[in-house]
Parts: sequence; structure tokens; C-alpha cells
Amino acid sequence: MTLNSLFISVLNYLESLYINILIKWFYVPIYSSYQTRFYEEFGVIEWYPKMSVDNNGNVSFKISNQEGSNIKICIEGTANNGSFISEIKTINIK
Repeated sequence: MTLNSLFISVLNYLESLYINILIKWFYVPIYSSYQTRFYEEFGVIEWYPKMSVDNNGNVSFKISNQEGSNIKICIEGTANNGSFISEIKTINIK
């Protein structure tokens, strides 16, 4: 094993450890209402720390049934070429 491959192995291990810690700390709050301004601005439905696109460039996920007709999705991550992705999309769920 070369020093470079050892370094990469250590980095991969640390990344997986970091992701596992984040997964254990994250929780979805229980809201008293999904019709408040606070929820519309800051409400969280779900968090998916590890998602990959398929061969067609699509990602599939499920969310619990929420009140309302639109959901704002914040998409953040990195592409295979190392560039960063950050987009906000609003989708109609009704």
C-alpha cells in the first residue's frame, strides 16, 4: 500500500464516520401546524445525506404526506467532477 492510497483510505473512513455522526444527530421536528409562516420559511420534512443519481440523471426519494400543495426542496452536494451543487426547487405535491 502506498502512502497516497493509505491517505485516501483514511480520508474515506473519516468521511463515512462524519456522515454517520450527522445522521445520528439529525432529527425531523414535530410541528404543531404546517400552515404557519415559520414552517413555510424554515420547516424541515426530511434530510437525505447520501443520494446518488441513476444513469439517466434522476434521483428518487419519498417524503411523508404533509399539508399544503407545494414543497420547497433545497438540493446541495457535489458532482462527480468535484463542482458544488446548490439549488432550491419548489414542487407541487397535489
